[in-house]
Amino acid sequence: MARSQTAAEFGALVQSLFQRSALTELAVLLTARHHDCANVWHSHRALAVKASLGAEIIAGIAGRRPPAGMSAEESEIFAFCDESGITEPLRRSI
Repeated sequence: MARSQTAAEFGALVQSLFQRSALTELAVLLTARHHDCANVWHSHRALAVKASLGAEIIAGIAGRRPPAGMSAEESEIFAFCDESGITEPLRRSI
């Protein structure tokens, strides 16, 4: 019983590690846009939509504008990327 429970818990952990959240995809899109990495942008844009990242946010990043309509958590990710210099192209376009 303990072994099967451990295996189930391990399976749940692995599954959770491979699920992409909207926050993860936000960071990936910001980084892809910063580096003008089209292949990463296009593949992760679809994943961001699937993870329910707002269309307004995705459009803002695509248009090199600071995204509007971010939640508090999304704003924290943006602020971190901003402090890291990743959002500089977005700031230059203002």
